[in-house]
Order: sequence, then structure tokens, then C-alpha cells
Amino acid sequence: IKRKKTIYLHIGWPKTGTSAIQQFLVRNFDVLKNKYNLFYPDYGRWIDGSHHNIAFSLMENPYCKMKLESEQYQYLKELKDLMLNSNCDNILLSSECFKLYDSKVFQDLFCGLFNIKIICYLRDHDQYIESMYGQNVRDPFFKEKQTFKDFLKSFKERLFYSRTLMQWEKLTDKNNFIIRHYSIEKFVNKNIIDDFLTALNIRPNKLDFQYGNSIVNESYTKNILEYKRLLNIIVDKQSKELIQILQKYSKTYPEQKINFLTTNEKNEFNTLFLEDNKAIENRYKNSNFTPSQRCLDIAKNDSYGGISNESIKNITNFIFTNNIELFKLIQNDCLAYSGLKDERIEKLLHSFMDKVL
Repeated sequence: IKRKKTIYLHIGWPKTGTSAIQQFLVRNFDVLKNKYNLFYPDYGRWIDGSHHNIAFSLMENPYCKMKLESEQYQYLKELKDLMLNSNCDNILLSSECFKLYDSKVFQDLFCGLFNIKIICYLRDHDQYIESMYGQNVRDPFFKEKQTFKDFLKSFKERLFYSRTLMQWEKLTDKNNFIIRHYSIEKFVNKNIIDDFLTALNIRPNKLDFQYGNSIVNESYTKNILEYKRLLNIIVDKQSKELIQILQKYSKTYPEQKINFLTTNEKNEFNTLFLEDNKAIENRYKNSNFTPSQRCLDIAKNDSYGGISNESIKNITNFIFTNNIELFKLIQNDCLAYSGLKDERIEKLLHSFMDKVL
């Protein structure tokens, strides 16, 4: 009897080094396939190396149109045939946007034919909520408009990790879950790539693999993040140029780290999930996710107090100096804006409207 092939589904979570992992997998496609018996299909890959096209074809999303069920079947059948015809016994799909457990088509095509294993990284809750907020504010599609405190209230329910993990048990047994703690202190060789390879039963070998930058999505400074949040309220259509120039400012003028949550607030927040964390520890034996009850980092007790009027003016001047066309587009949106205005939105509007082109 021919042995079933294994599909590893790397499901994230978001903000746990997924972009770095995916770019590593693309960079080392040949050696993984030819020497390590692991196939990372180019089918359904996005330009960033993820399999977001597969994820987005099966779910409502702001990026592309979801396929009809008949289209989903044909799309996934092509993927299945590609996997079966591969010379590799192990196949890896990676997207932090996967919700394949909701897809009856996926279950029907893959669950009986392959062994399915789930790989995911979980991050300490205070770090995850801050990082996720930053990502959603930066994203030109989501364009998060809420303040951090409002976002925290609306997002909190999604941080009970065990609820989502149990959904994935529709595809495979809980003993096939490989759950890792996204913590540099727990990574193999203190490196996310080496840790991920070990999760795949591949021994890290610097002679075989090409390693890149382990930090792919760099964070904005808090002032740039708040500036972008205010722009999200005013500017609907956003370009890559906007994201890039704000990133450039963030690198040019780095700031002292200020947290959205004080250390005491972090500790209080993390205690909300102690029972859920314990449930993960008890349910999934192949897991090293054991976050501390207390924050170990010596963070400043200052929480972010908002962007100053001077900073708003400086960032707007930076855009004006570095990209006049982008400045004009934003200025037009500022001139047309007729929504609610608080003090900081007023200052942002004025910083663009004061310049006559």
C-alpha cells in the first residue's frame, strides 16, 4: 500500500515572522525539493511568497474576488494533482490568511488523501495586539481608523487562540498540531527560520540554505503610525508610495520606544488569557506555547500619548519634499474631506492645505 503524502499547513498566526519564512521557502525552493523531500508549490503564490491566492480564493476578503464553489473545486483539484504528481512526500502550504477548515471543497479533496499537519506560531498576547494594530493601520486595504484602545476592545475576542485552533481539528487530529511559541528565547538557534525548519523535521544547515533578513515587515514608529491612522480617516485610495515614504520617514527619524500599553497594563491584559493558554498546553502535546504570566521586558511605563502638532507638520513637510505628486493627491483628499474633525485631524488637514502649489 502506497504511503500517504503529508501536507504541512503553515497557518500563521499573523505577525509571527510569516513573511520571512515564506521568502526563505521561495529562496530555497530547489534545495528543499531536491535534497529535503519538501515541495513548496508556486501554485497560488503571491508575489511575497505566501499562498494567499489559495486563501483568498476561498474566503471573503478585501484583496480579490472569492471563487464560486465550482471554481474552487477546479482550482483546488489542480493543486491536488500537482501535489500528487510531485516527487516529494511532503508538501508545504503557507498563508497566515488560511481558513481552509471552513472549506468543504478542501476537506473533500484533501482530508482522506493526505496526512495533514498544522504548523502555527502563537505570540504573547500584548505583543500580538500591538503588532496587529500596527499592521492594520499600515495596510492600504484595511486602513484601520480606530485608536489603539478602541481596536483592543474590538479585537480582544480573537486572541483566545484555542477557539481558532479547535476549528482546524475539522481537518486533522489534534496530535498533528505543531504549535510553537513566537519567542526568540525559545527559537532553535534563536532564529525563526531554524525553528521553522525543525518543525518540519529538517535539520538547519547553513551550508545548504540561503538565509535572508529575518525582519521583513518593519514597524512604523508610533508617531508615523498615528499619522497614518489619521490619514486613513481622510484618504480612501492609498498607494504603495504612501506606505514606502512613511516607512522612509520612520527609518530616517527613529524614536525612543513608547508602548501603547504600560507594563502594568500588559500584565493585566495577559492575565485575561491564562485559562485559554492552559487549555492549549493541555490539549496539544506538540506545543511549547507557555507564555509567562508577567511581562519580562523592562518596558517604559509611558503609554503613547498621541502625535504632537509639530510632528504632524514635520511628516507632512517630509512628504512634500520627497514626493510632490503624492503630496498633491493627499492634498486633494484633504480639500474634499467633509467628515468629522477632531483637533488632530484639523491639524493634519491644515498641514496639507497651508501649502499653495
